[in-house]
Amino acid sequence: MGDAAPETAEERPRFTIEREDTSAAQAEMEENLEESIRVIETFTKRFLDHIGAHVDEVQEGVFRVRFDGEYAQMFKRDHLIMFDPEVYSKVEDQQAELVTPASPLFRKMMTVAESIGPLTVLRTRRATPYTLYHFHVRLEGMNYEWESLVTVAIDDDGDIASDAPPVDELVRRIEAGEYELVKDTTALPDHERHVPEISLERAPHYLKQQIGAKLDELTGAVEAGLRKTHERIHSYYEQMRDEVRNEEIRLRRRIGEINSRIWYVEDNIRLMKLEKEREVLSKELNEAKTKTHKVLEHLEMEENERLAKESERAEPQVKLTLVAATRILGI
Repeated sequence: MGDAAPETAEERPRFTIEREDTSAAQAEMEENLEESIRVIETFTKRFLDHIGAHVDEVQEGVFRVRFDGEYAQMFKRDHLIMFDPEVYSKVEDQQAELVTPASPLFRKMMTVAESIGPLTVLRTRRATPYTLYHFHVRLEGMNYEWESLVTVAIDDDGDIASDAPPVDELVRRIEAGEYELVKDTTALPDHERHVPEISLERAPHYLKQQIGAKLDELTGAVEAGLRKTHERIHSYYEQMRDEVRNEEIRLRRRIGEINSRIWYVEDNIRLMKLEKEREVLSKELNEAKTKTHKVLEHLEMEENERLAKESERAEPQVKLTLVAATRILGI
C-alpha cells in the first residue's frame, strides 16, 4: 500500500470559532438593574416624603436629605444620596451614599419603617381588591449574604393576586393618574380595619416562594460551607486520634520484635532479659490501651460538640421585615 498523498492547503480542514452572542443576556441584566434602581428610588422617596424629610436635588441624580424633629435624632445628620451607580461613581463628596438594600441609610429606614410603616390605600377602575406587601428581606449564612426590597401581591382570599401589575408598572400608573388616593397615613399596626387578616397571614408564605431561588442559593452556600468546616474539624481530630494511637502501635511493634528474637536466643540470661522487657512492655501496653480508650472517647465527645456548635452557628438566617403596604380597591 502506497503512502497517502499529502494534504494541500485547500484540502486541509478549516476550523472556525463562533462566539456566543451575549448581547440579549446583557440587555436583560441592564434592564433588571434599572428596574431594581427604580423600585428602590420610588420606595425611598415615598418613605422620606411620608416622614416629612426635605429632599432637594442638588444636581442631576444627586439628592440632599434633611430631617426634622424626632427623625433628625434618629438619622443623626443630613444625607447626600443617589440611586444610580454611574452617578455615584462621579461624585467626589466623601459623605455621598449610594442607596441600596445594604446601605446604612436604607437599613435605618427599615428600622423606622418597621415601627411606623405606612399603609397606602388606592382606588382604580376594574380592580379586584388586593394588597401589595413591601418586605425588606435579608438572607445570611456562612459566607452568603443577600438583601433586597421585595413586594408580594395577595388578594383578599389569601392567594397570589395574579392580575396585579409589577411594582414599577404600578408606580407608572399612579403617576399617570389612573389611581385615586384614598388614604396615605395609616400605620401598619392599625391595618386590621383595612386589610383582611388572611391576606396578611399568607404574605410571608408567598414571599418565600417568590424568593425561592435565593433561598436555594442560601441553603446551598450554607451546606457547602458547613461541609468544609466539618471536614476540617474531622481532619483535625483524626490527626489527634492518630497521635494517641501511635504510642500503642509503638509498644505493639516493640513486643513483636522481642517475640521474634526470643525464638533465636539460646543464652538463658539473654532470654530472661528479653522476657522481662516483654513483660514490662506488655504492662505499658495495657495501660496505654486504657488511656487511649479514654482519650479517644474524650476526643469524640469534643469533636461532636464542636460540630454541633458549628452547625448551630451556620443555621441560615431569613429575616423578613414588613415595612409598608399598598391596598388596591375598585371604584
